[in-house]
Amino acid sequence: MSAAALPKIGDFDIQHLGNTAWALAVLHLHNQPLCESIAASAVPIMVNATAHDLASTAWAFAVLRVHNEPLMEAISSSALRKLHQFGSREISNTVWSFAKVL
Repeated sequence: MSAAALPKIGDFDIQHLGNTAWALAVLHLHNQPLCESIAASAVPIMVNATAHDLASTAWAFAVLRVHNEPLMEAISSSALRKLHQFGSREISNTVWSFAKVL
C-alpha cells in the first residue's frame, strides 16, 4: 500500500492525506518516507482542512511518533483560525496530539 501511495500523494487533497495518515496510525505502519511525503503535501493546502481533518492528521502523526515541525505549525495556524468549528473531540484530540509530539 505504501509503495503504491507514495508516487500519488501529490495528487491527494487534504482529506485524503489525513485519511492516509490516519490509516497508517491505526495499522501501526510507520513508513517515514510516506509520512514525510504526506506532511510535505499537506502543509501548503492545510488552509483547506476542516476541524476534523486537522485533528485527525495531528492525531495520526502523534500516534506514529512523527514530529514534523512544518506540518505541526500548519495545523496549529489553521486550527487557530478555525477554532469556532472545533467540537470537544477535535479540541481534545488536537491538544493531546501536540502534547505527544512536542
